[in-house]
Amino acid sequence: MNPNVQKNAAAYNTMAHSWEEAMQTNVGHKYLEKPAMDKELPETLEGKTVLSIGVGGGDELKEILKRSPARVVGIDISKELLNISSNKYPSIEFKEMDMMSMDFADTMFDFVYSSLTLHYTNDWDALLKEIN
Repeated sequence: MNPNVQKNAAAYNTMAHSWEEAMQTNVGHKYLEKPAMDKELPETLEGKTVLSIGVGGGDELKEILKRSPARVVGIDISKELLNISSNKYPSIEFKEMDMMSMDFADTMFDFVYSSLTLHYTNDWDALLKEIN
């Protein structure tokens, strides 16, 4: 993991619980960001394998699961945020992983989702290549 990613992971590990609490009452997140992202999800993900990049505390997983995917994998650099997510959604597989160096088979996912994460990269070409 590169030093900037390690720094961000440490910061999110330290503030994971306060971050999770803040997201529950953050007006912009609750009434603008989440509804906008939810509208962009396909009507169904039935039978699909979904990757959620930067899953954080798992806020978006509720809407993803409503669309009946066969499997969901969530990744994040913060072990503490992954712990929060896995407590809420024990049926989902979570991995501590950097989005810039994901360790998955090339054709593993049918749908890739990310909310408020991709801006952390300095190399959009490399990130989009990694996602593809």
